[in-house]
Amino acid sequence: MVSRIQELSIGNHYRERSAAILSIVLLTMATGIACGAEQAGEHPQKSIRTVKDALAMVEANYKQITDLTFDTLVSYSMDKKPQGDPTKFHVQQKGGYMSRQTQADTGVVTIMNAGRTAYLDNQGRFQGGFEVDTVGNMSSGVVSTNGAPYYWDMQGFCREFPGITTNLVEQRPGGLAAFEVVPKDTTTVTRIAYTVDCQRGIPVEELMYLPGGGSQRILHEAPVLVGPNVWLPTEEAVIETDPTGLVIEWRTKISNIKINQGLADKLFAIPSGR
Repeated sequence: MVSRIQELSIGNHYRERSAAILSIVLLTMATGIACGAEQAGEHPQKSIRTVKDALAMVEANYKQITDLTFDTLVSYSMDKKPQGDPTKFHVQQKGGYMSRQTQADTGVVTIMNAGRTAYLDNQGRFQGGFEVDTVGNMSSGVVSTNGAPYYWDMQGFCREFPGITTNLVEQRPGGLAAFEVVPKDTTTVTRIAYTVDCQRGIPVEELMYLPGGGSQRILHEAPVLVGPNVWLPTEEAVIETDPTGLVIEWRTKISNIKINQGLADKLFAIPSGR
């Protein structure tokens, strides 16, 4: 199963497939957590006991970013065997819901704006697109755009899933907070496990368990400071494992990160009538 958001990282492949995450509610975990010793550039130490505490640390990091640009190199493999050459993209992003990605070798542009996505050729002509059911469906992770939408919109996330924030998190080594979510509709995903780095305010892992025994694992790795107390990952991965054991993996290397450049909304406009 390949999510529509992941398709943005690999061009036009698997465009017709999606993995919507619907109506998520959190399961209560067993214990609380206190973050470890504060390091240079990390967010101030505080006690992290509930999901609300953990999400607040993510919000504190991402709310400092109004827009960002970066380059990516995306590789694709099946059972560790590379499938073609890595693909380069230049990405412009504004918040969690708008991104513009230009494929380096073809000039093809992919624009995501809230629940709509459009593909343009290198002359800016509309080539196709689709709509997802709701913005909430994208909350599982936007690998090619450096973070899921809820990283920037924590209040919206909490409004969409009321009553979840008082649940406790589980302590993990290295000052990590872990908690699980279960969709009300489990036809696509049966449960999701999140791990958050509460010192840097970035997610570390999102692990989705799929019906029939498969899984989808999203990793956010090698974080760096991109501004005062602002952290972003420089490597990300999506690893799909189907019930037969077949492993499909996308690896993304992120470089040349710049934040708060004043990107205009018109960069993310979906062509009129589409």
